[in-house]
Amino acid sequence: MRNDLEHKLYMGFGGFRIPIPQVLSKIGADKGTKGSRANTDLLSAEERKVHHFIVMKMAVVQEPRTGEMIASELGVSPFSIGHRF
Repeated sequence: MRNDLEHKLYMGFGGFRIPIPQVLSKIGADKGTKGSRANTDLLSAEERKVHHFIVMKMAVVQEPRTGEMIASELGVSPFSIGHRF
């Protein structure tokens, strides 16, 4: 997927916003992408499904979700999600 958006990054300092050059912000974004991909590779398919579900629900649900609630909504064993989430 190609993203043609121009990203602007600023750093706050003493009430002022200082622009960060695009070269430096791209380096930081690339490091973050590389780290998140490495972490994603450590998850099994079922753990990835649970993670995606939790992230999507966080935006719309205003109350905490228990492991049992998540397991029942996904139709998986509560024991399979308890150790990571």
